[in-house]
Amino acid sequence: MKIWYLPTSKLLHSPTAAGECGMTMAIVWIIRPDNTDNGLTIGMEDGYLCIWKRSCKDDKVFCDRLTGRQDGQEVSGIAYDASSGQLAPVAVKSVTMPKHWPQAVAFGQMGFRGPEIWSFRRDNNVIHVLNDNGKILKSRTTGSLRQMCTSRHAIINVKEDTIILNDVLQRVALYKLSTMDRLKTFAILCTQ
Repeated sequence: MKIWYLPTSKLLHSPTAAGECGMTMAIVWIIRPDNTDNGLTIGMEDGYLCIWKRSCKDDKVFCDRLTGRQDGQEVSGIAYDASSGQLAPVAVKSVTMPKHWPQAVAFGQMGFRGPEIWSFRRDNNVIHVLNDNGKILKSRTTGSLRQMCTSRHAIINVKEDTIILNDVLQRVALYKLSTMDRLKTFAILCTQ
């Protein structure tokens, strides 16, 4: 991370080395009318919240891992209210799946078990169904429907047993969710 003083275009001392606590996800300045020192609050990918006070040199005041570890939470948003001095970090839970690069993500069944998250893998025809804790409930292959790897978006309707895929090779298509049979391909008119 680099911090610049804009009136002089001078590069200031950076408070952290790249990757020390994960990627930077959120930054907010802490400016108080009763204090001439400015502060910088940074939310990190690995769940760290770090605060620096700017004086002659940036001094680390606070840096602690609020979330993360096996839960996989990251500090992805920070709000600061200058009048009250309150700081509110926002932790968002994320799930990492080894060797899985999703091209499209959609919500499936919502019920007493919580939401299902359907993740469509980018480079093959595998669909993973996860619970809200990130546990893979089941994996599905689409058989001969190799075009799933080019899917750009997906919408699931569990009640109607259908899925709509925006496929760059074969256009928008409607499938039966239980069998993955193609029901209809929608023509997209282009005037350009």
